[in-house]
Amino acid sequence: MGRLLTPAAAAALVVLTAFDVVLSAAATTWQIGTDFRMPYAVGEIARSHGWQHIYELSLQHPAVLGLGHSDLFYPYLNAPPWAFLVWPLTFIPYPVAYAICVVVMTACLLAAALLAAPSDRLHRIIYVGSAFGSLEVALGPGFGQPAALVALAIVGCWRLMKADRPALAGLALAVISVKPNIALLVPLALLMAGHTRVFIYWAAATLALVAISVVALQPSGVQEYLVLLATGPRFLASEPAWTLSRLLGTTVGLPLEVLVLIGAAAAAWLYRRRGPEVPIAAGILATLIVSPYMHTQDLVVLVVAIWMLHRAELEQLNGRMLAAFWVVAIVGIEWTPLLVAAEVALIGVLLYPALGRRRLLVPAGTQPR
Repeated sequence: MGRLLTPAAAAALVVLTAFDVVLSAAATTWQIGTDFRMPYAVGEIARSHGWQHIYELSLQHPAVLGLGHSDLFYPYLNAPPWAFLVWPLTFIPYPVAYAICVVVMTACLLAAALLAAPSDRLHRIIYVGSAFGSLEVALGPGFGQPAALVALAIVGCWRLMKADRPALAGLALAVISVKPNIALLVPLALLMAGHTRVFIYWAAATLALVAISVVALQPSGVQEYLVLLATGPRFLASEPAWTLSRLLGTTVGLPLEVLVLIGAAAAAWLYRRRGPEVPIAAGILATLIVSPYMHTQDLVVLVVAIWMLHRAELEQLNGRMLAAFWVVAIVGIEWTPLLVAAEVALIGVLLYPALGRRRLLVPAGTQPR
């Protein structure tokens, strides 16, 4: 039966992927007026007024609306590195820049899936299908979101760690700075699992990016950014409740979030001898559970967490269970309580061996100490 399920899953994902890619391609006619306008407009502000003014709403508002394609305005809340990357594209017309971004982000998502997948063709199809088989995730490149680049950075870090290149792995992981709010706890989870050199190189590269950002923004720009972040929640009022504190209120939700963070840290430490896959997945899950600022397209990193757990080959999380979790997650994008519950439950499943089955925590052929 299991031999039949894998080809059937691949076939279903191929159909879903084809459907979603067609819809995503058609959607670019209105997506061009959405998220990519923000970093592009900020890049134009940097060219005309200087980087220290990019977080001034009085400049952002006319710059974004001046690009046309939509009358909607949302402020640019991302950290400066994403604007740094988009800045060169401001020297070409916006529609051309947008098309380049869509192609690059689509390539990043495809590359992440192929790099994460096992070498056989069937699993490669399933990995690509799991990335593009969710319409919300497949729409991500069309929105001009950098989430696909974050996904590629995490997978690239993992591949370099498996190749015993911790310095390059840490540098690759620093790319998550383009959207740190969807993967920030991954480096800390790797540190908890004993991958100290990866963490050090990530921290060094990230501090360098922070220093460059501070120099570019100058004190006035840093202050403007902090003020914008402080007022940011009013712009997020219409966003789904991604966290336990948003779902349950801070009185109940915040203590539960602390417990989830402790559980994720424990999972990273318990599986430290099993390679980097579980710590990476635990870091992603912990980040998603506590991050209040996300878009549905950012959940591509949740797909990366599923890939990592599949590559970890855990006895208590086989392919069928992970496929079921993927389905629940896709449904949960539309109903966030289900998604948050599934993320918490997955951390619980990772911790289950600690309750008496510690033999699952060590590689085959070794004995737990």
